[in-house]
Amino acid sequence: MAKTKTNSNSITAILINKLNYKKSGFRFAMLEKWNLPNDTIFTDCTHSTINCIEMGNKEVDIVGISNSKYVILIEIKANLSENIQDSQKTDGQYVATAEKNEIPLKYIIPDGYYEIDKLPSKSKFVQIIKWSEIYEIAKATDNTGFIQEIDYFVESNFASNDLLLNKGEVTMFLSPNII
Repeated sequence: MAKTKTNSNSITAILINKLNYKKSGFRFAMLEKWNLPNDTIFTDCTHSTINCIEMGNKEVDIVGISNSKYVILIEIKANLSENIQDSQKTDGQYVATAEKNEIPLKYIIPDGYYEIDKLPSKSKFVQIIKWSEIYEIAKATDNTGFIQEIDYFVESNFASNDLLLNKGEVTMFLSPNII
C-alpha cells in the first residue's frame, strides 16, 4: 500500500478533466453508468458552494450540471485516513441536499477507507464507489494515462492487485542463496 501521496484536490481536478473530455470513452462510460445526460458538464466546487439552501455554505468536490440543473454531486477521498467532515455524514448537508433536490450523490473513496462507517448508507440518492471500480472503468475505456494518475494520486495498490507470487519470487523465497 502506498503512503499518503496528496490531498484529494489533485485527483479531483484530474477526474473533472477526464469527465469533461467529450471524445473520451471514459466520459461516455461514466455518463452511462451514472445515467446522466450527454451534455453534462462537471465543475470543481472545492472552493465554492452550490445554490441549494440545504447545502448551506458547504463545498462538495464536483458538481455535474445539465440544462442549468444539478444532476450529480461527487465527493472525493484519495487517502485511506482522510477525515470525513460533518457535512458529508448521514445527517449532514450533502445528504440533505441530495434527497431534498433529488440529486444523486456519489462518494468516491479508496478501497479500505478508514472512515467508511461514517459515510451515509446507500440509498436512492447516495452511492459509495471505490476507486478500484473507477480504475477498472478507466483501464477499459481510457487511453490518456488516467489509470497511471489514479495509481499515483489515490492511496491504494491498483497496479499490483495480484497477491500471488510469480515463479521467480517463489524460487527466491525457497532458495535464499540465489539472492
